[in-house]
Amino acid sequence: EGQALLAKQREATIQDAILKATQDAAKAGIDTDSEAFKAKLDSLRQIEGAYFDAAHAREFYQSKVDAAERPVTDLTSLRDSLQEQIRFLRDNGQASAADALQPQLDGLNSRLRTAIDQAGDFYASLQDNPEAMRALGMTADQIEAIRIRLDTAAQSTRQLGTFMGISLGTLAERATNGLTDSI
Repeated sequence: EGQALLAKQREATIQDAILKATQDAAKAGIDTDSEAFKAKLDSLRQIEGAYFDAAHAREFYQSKVDAAERPVTDLTSLRDSLQEQIRFLRDNGQASAADALQPQLDGLNSRLRTAIDQAGDFYASLQDNPEAMRALGMTADQIEAIRIRLDTAAQSTRQLGTFMGISLGTLAERATNGLTDSI
C-alpha cells in the first residue's frame, strides 16, 4: 500500500519534470523530437528518480517495516483478545465453551508464528542493506535487538500453544473422569 503510493508519486514527479523540460525546450525552439533531446530526457528521468528516492528513502523503507510488522501486531492483538475470552469463560465455569475456542487459538498462534518468522526474515535482510539501515536511522545492533525480540515472541507463542494444549488435555481428562466440578 505505502510502497505502491510511493511508486506512483515517484512516477508523477518524474513525469512533471519531463513535461516541464519538454515545454521549456519547445519555448526555447529546441527540437524535442531529436535524439539528443530524448537522451537528455532519459538522463533527467534517472536524475529525478534518484532525487526522489533519496528524499523518500525513509518513507520507502518505513512502509516495508510497517508491512512486516503489521501482521504481527494485528495477530497478537487478536490472540490476546481470544486468550482473554478463554480465561473469562474458564473463570466463570464455562470450560466447554473455552475448549471450543482452542482450535481458533491454535490457528491464530500458527498464523502469528508465520508472521513473526516473516518479520524476522525481513529484519535479517535489513542487516545486509546499509542503505536501508541508514534511511531508517538504525544500526545493525538495533536490528539484531529487534530480531531477538521477534525470536523471543515466536518462542513464547510456541510455548503458549504447548501450555494451552497441556492444560486442555488435563481438562479433557478431568471431564472424562467426571471431575469437571473441581475445575
